[in-house]
Amino acid sequence: MFHILTVCTGNVCRSPMAEVILRDRLKDMPGFAVSSAGTEALVGLPMTPQTAAVLAALGLPDSQSHRARQLDRELVRQADLVLALTRAHRRAVAELEPRAAQRIFTLREFGFVSQHVDPADIVEARLSLPVERLGSDSHQTVLRAAVAAIGAKSGLSTAAIDPDELDVKDPFGRPLEAYSESAVRILPAAEATAEFLSQSGLLAGPRFRAL
Repeated sequence: MFHILTVCTGNVCRSPMAEVILRDRLKDMPGFAVSSAGTEALVGLPMTPQTAAVLAALGLPDSQSHRARQLDRELVRQADLVLALTRAHRRAVAELEPRAAQRIFTLREFGFVSQHVDPADIVEARLSLPVERLGSDSHQTVLRAAVAAIGAKSGLSTAAIDPDELDVKDPFGRPLEAYSESAVRILPAAEATAEFLSQSGLLAGPRFRAL
């Protein structure tokens, strides 16, 4: 499985929203597992009613089984891709597990940069993957190479962007409209991310394994 971890603060608003959207958009592609956690999680609590309402409005299934959990080093180590909801969360995850820094991005950063990466970039990234990052099969390896390709282009691709555009503001404790605003920022980035990963996964095969 290729493990995706979304991260916010309490793990009751933004990261579960991103988790549910990503899982839905990847549901027809085998080999993906999506979960979430919080840097200061409200451990054991469900997602807020407002989060559930926004997801329901998007036509996504009820997610009352969600329970907030605290981010820890092991969760980061297990993740092939960590998608933070703000730059502050990205820093917190990297500080927790510095060796994972090259696979930690904000969700909006990853979604934006994915539009500037092509198959040749992924093949090139595959050639530079360290042995310990090679997957157990071609599908996992090509997805890890895709993440590495995003990392290689991230700085250049986002240089002209207002840094605040890489964040999703916290709606916790605010009116429903704030949750809708978060969804407006999460949804296109999550869809771009899912599309990129889905298309990258299609590269897996004998020719890719031979590189």
